[in-house]
Amino acid sequence: MQRSGLGNRLLPAGMILAGIVAVAAVLGFDLLRSRYGLLGEHVPDVSPGYLLRSAVLFLSLVLIALGVTSGSARGSQHYFWLGSRTEKLLIAAGLSISTFFAILFLVDPARFSDWSLEDGPVEWGSVLLLLGGSGVLLAALAKTGLRNGSSPLAKVALALLALVLFVIAMEEVSWFQRQLGLSAPDLFGHNEQGEMNFHNFATNRVENVYYFGAFIFLLVLPVLRLLFAEVFVDMRTGLVFPKPFVAIIGALACAYNFDMWNVAFTQVAFFGACIALFLFARRSRDQGTRIVVCCALILVLISQGVFLFNGENYSRLWEVTEYKEFMVPLGFVAYAIGVYQSATDLEVS
Repeated sequence: MQRSGLGNRLLPAGMILAGIVAVAAVLGFDLLRSRYGLLGEHVPDVSPGYLLRSAVLFLSLVLIALGVTSGSARGSQHYFWLGSRTEKLLIAAGLSISTFFAILFLVDPARFSDWSLEDGPVEWGSVLLLLGGSGVLLAALAKTGLRNGSSPLAKVALALLALVLFVIAMEEVSWFQRQLGLSAPDLFGHNEQGEMNFHNFATNRVENVYYFGAFIFLLVLPVLRLLFAEVFVDMRTGLVFPKPFVAIIGALACAYNFDMWNVAFTQVAFFGACIALFLFARRSRDQGTRIVVCCALILVLISQGVFLFNGENYSRLWEVTEYKEFMVPLGFVAYAIGVYQSATDLEVS
C-alpha cells in the first residue's frame, strides 16, 4: 500500500517534470540553433521541422496538465460553473468581441488594419480597458480597507496590480506625449519609436513578457484556483487570485498570433489555452456551462486558424498583436470585476 501511494505521488510529478524538460529543450534549441532565435518575429514557419517542434510543445503541455490534474484528483473534485450574471455577461462580451474581430479580419482587412493603427480605436480601447481595470481594483481595495480583518498582503497586491495596469495604459499612449504635443526628452530619443515611453527600448522582449505574463495571470492562475480550490477557501487570502471564469477571456487573447507564432512562448500560451478550456469543459458543473466553454474553445481554434493562415490580409505583419493588446486588457477588466465582487461579498459577510 505504501509503494502504491508513493507511486501515485511520483507519477504526476514525473509527468510534470518530463513536460517541463521538453519545453526547456525547445527553448534551448531556439536560443542556440534556431534561425529565428528565441524571440524572433517572422512569417509563421510551417516546415516539417517546426511542425514537429509545435507537436513537442503541445505534448509537453499535455503531460504537465495530466500531472497537475492527477495531483489535484487526490483531493475533492472541483467543478467549473458561471456563478453570477456578471460573469456570464463578461464572457458573452468576450466571445462577441473576439468573433467580431475575426470576421472583420476576413471580410474587411483594410478596416482591420486601419483600426490597429497608432491612436486608432483598438489602441484607445485597450487603454480605456486598462484604466478601467485599474479603477475597479482601487474600488475593491477601498472596500477591503473598510475591514480590519482583511489581509494586508491582499491590499498591497491589489494596490500594486492597479498601479501596474495604470502604467501599462500610460506606456501605451506614451504618457499622452502626442496628444499634448510634447517633444520626447533626450532620454527617450534612442528608443525604437523616439517616443516618451520605456517599453520601446526593448519592444520585442517587453511584448513577450507582457503577453506571456498575461497568460500566466489570466489563465494559469484561474486553472490552479479551480483545481486546488481548498487553498482559496479563505477569501481574505484568495481575494487577489483570478476566479476561474477569467480564464475563458484570457484564453481568447491567446488566439491572436501571426508574426510571433514561431516564438515558443506564444505557442505554449495558445496550446495551454486550448488544454485549459478542454479541462473546463470536462469539469463543467452543468450542460449550459459546458456549451459556453466549448464555444470558447471552438472560437479560439477558429480565430487562430483565421489569423494564422490568411497572411495576405495583413498590411503589416504585427497588426493582429494590436488586437491581442485589446483582448488582454479585457481579461484584466474581467479579473478586476471578479475581485470587486469578492470584496463586496467579504464586506457583507
